[in-house]
Amino acid sequence: MDSYIQTYGQYETVVDGNIIDNAKWNMVYDGDILDLEAQKNDESLYVQLTNEEIMKLFQIPASHHTISDRLEQDLHQSINVQPIIMEEIAIEPKIHHKKHKSRRKSKSKSKPKHSKSKSRLKRDKLTPDYLKTIY
Repeated sequence: MDSYIQTYGQYETVVDGNIIDNAKWNMVYDGDILDLEAQKNDESLYVQLTNEEIMKLFQIPASHHTISDRLEQDLHQSINVQPIIMEEIAIEPKIHHKKHKSRRKSKSKSKPKHSKSKSRLKRDKLTPDYLKTIY
């Protein structure tokens, strides 16, 4: 068989600055033999499998129940959905103060300046969607 596959990777799970789980692996398949090296936390593993052994692994069922039995069982289980509530943070609008320049009389007519309305200030304080409750 003319095949060559190589894959490798690693992951690390950190909670409160502490590593609670980590693993790394390297697999090389030349079409006849699969070489697997893996390390999870402090345990190491080296396995060499032939094509026949790989096929036997695929024959092992993931569950002893049929797919229809598992789907039927899932239909009768209640799903517990609870929202994840994130802290709401009000975002204050940034106010920019303009510096006054020396006053000169100009010949052009200027438009009257409007102050910010309450609705504008209220819109600036809207909470972004990512800070709202997630279901």
